Amino acid sequence: MYVYALNLRHFRGFEDLWVFPKDDVNVIVGPNNSGKTTVLRALALLLDPSLAPWRPGFLSRFEFHDAEMGVPIELRAWLKPRTRENCDEGGTRYVRYDEPDKVKQAFFDKMS
Repeated sequence: MYVYALNLRHFRGFEDLWVFPKDDVNVIVGPNNSGKTTVLRALALLLDPSLAPWRPGFLSRFEFHDAEMGVPIELRAWLKPRTRENCDEGGTRYVRYDEPDKVKQAFFDKMS
């Protein structure tokens, strides 16, 4: 699986940010305080099952855009299965997807 799109709303320095990574290698560059770590933090919160952002005290006021805690943070990621194009012994081409059950099992607590 790879991240097809990422949307951060009211999170740290971004009021509304859309990111569309490529399906291979991505490099995040920019000057200090431009949001590089924010994008990585959002991905970690969305994709790391060991994190539990709903726990009381996990998020500080600094995680909210302009420290405005009255507006909820929204983090969304669209995942797409990685595909592989193969040929069988007869030369017939077919597309194979990542195993969705293994992906679901890895992220079961993030799915709603």
